[in-house]
Amino acid sequence: MLDLKVIYANGEPDDIRVRHFIRQGERTRPLDLRGWERAIDRVEMVYRTVPNFKGVATVCVEGLQ
Repeated sequence: MLDLKVIYANGEPDDIRVRHFIRQGERTRPLDLRGWERAIDRVEMVYRTVPNFKGVATVCVEGLQ
């Protein structure tokens, strides 16, 4: 995973540099979003696939309230 872009409900983006190879069953470090509590509209992921990978990736996004 290269980067994440968090888009808040008000349309404001938050670009987060991740730069981490995530293997099956692993997760990223906790990511600290800037600002106060607010609603997230969507999360966009920037990544590269592993050469010759034929499988399917499943992504789970978790958050604290």
